Amino acid sequence: MHLHPSTIDRLVVDTQAGDTGAFKKLYDLYAPSINRLILDNGISGIRSYEIMNQVFRSAWKDLPAFNAHDQRFFTWLINIARIHVTVEKGSCDFNSFLAGVKSVEKVQSTVGA
Repeated sequence: MHLHPSTIDRLVVDTQAGDTGAFKKLYDLYAPSINRLILDNGISGIRSYEIMNQVFRSAWKDLPAFNAHDQRFFTWLINIARIHVTVEKGSCDFNSFLAGVKSVEKVQSTVGA
């Protein structure tokens, strides 16, 4: 689905006014691209879908602060997605680190170090 920029701007204004139907149209328009960005960053399966929905929940919550004069809606949405991906990848790396630490501690306790 491709929409004229003025139509997108109207959907954003309507969404900022609380129109959930307009937001659904924005979701339908941009969800595939946002999901692709998440997948391209190595997050797949159900987790990519969950992050995509987090992105749109964040967008809905922060939409009153969005200013179309500062940036396009899609650019703003991509920036939100990048933040969520960075947090996800950081938490995965940290969880891997913790798993490694626990493995070392287990080995040390068995060896008596």
